[in-house]
Amino acid sequence: MKKEHDLAKWLAGDMTAEERVDFEKSPEFSSYDKIARASQFLEAPGFDADKMYQGIISREKIQPRVIPLYRKNLLLKIAAVLVIGLGIWFSLPQTDQPRHQELAAAGKTSVFSLPDHSEVTLNADSEADYSSNDWDDNRKINLRGEAFFKVAKGKTFDVLTDCGKVTVVGTQFNVKSRGQRFEVTCFEGKVRVQCGKNTTFITKGQKVAFENGQPIPSQFMASDRPSWMDRQMEFTSENLQGVVAEMKRQYNVEIEVTGADKTKNLAFTGVMPADKLEVALEIVSRTFGIHVKKTESGIILSGNE
Repeated sequence: MKKEHDLAKWLAGDMTAEERVDFEKSPEFSSYDKIARASQFLEAPGFDADKMYQGIISREKIQPRVIPLYRKNLLLKIAAVLVIGLGIWFSLPQTDQPRHQELAAAGKTSVFSLPDHSEVTLNADSEADYSSNDWDDNRKINLRGEAFFKVAKGKTFDVLTDCGKVTVVGTQFNVKSRGQRFEVTCFEGKVRVQCGKNTTFITKGQKVAFENGQPIPSQFMASDRPSWMDRQMEFTSENLQGVVAEMKRQYNVEIEVTGADKTKNLAFTGVMPADKLEVALEIVSRTFGIHVKKTESGIILSGNE
């Protein structure tokens, strides 16, 4: 025990001068001295009491997350509303569905059926478009050109054109909308025709026509369907430009009109063939007093010769 006590006093520097001299003379001193010198180069790890305290506090604050019962119920309600809302959204008709478009090229006709099995026949150089979305409650079709309609019975059926609107329920009728000319012919049932401020009703065997929004005289030519479906062109007080435009559509041919100022007060009412070009040209020549000349590129109608 005496040795350990002396060593402790020496390491602590508490020996008196005499005690130190006696200790350094002991046989074990050289070993003690080497150990003491080597230990001077060793450092104990730093101890940060504040950091350790903050670490302990932070660990104490980490508690298991408990969601109150009322919050759980709220989250369940929100999820249920989202599920129901998405279900309703997917069940509703999508309004951004593409519209159906139907075309009839020049010299051709086209027949198509609507969702309610109504039938539409497009005349040459005509087009129509519609949306099948909720069709039974919203039967509307846009028309540019001419078409014959066989409408199935149901709710109101509307034909919309740039010149006017035609409204029916279940009937058969023809609509022509070319430029400023608007004509409607009823073959069955009853039709309401709106053109500008004019509204009129026509029934089977009646026809109305408008030019620039104004009513013009017209007559019904006894038939059970439009004349153009039998390869004939029917005109009501039509000027030369209108007749030529229709011939170009039906025959798909280029026709040029020159020097025809004297024809501006003339009009044609009647029919001409849509499948016999020579006969149609002869009727035009006699009606408007113009000459017909054929070229490699088409036909020239001239009033100067």
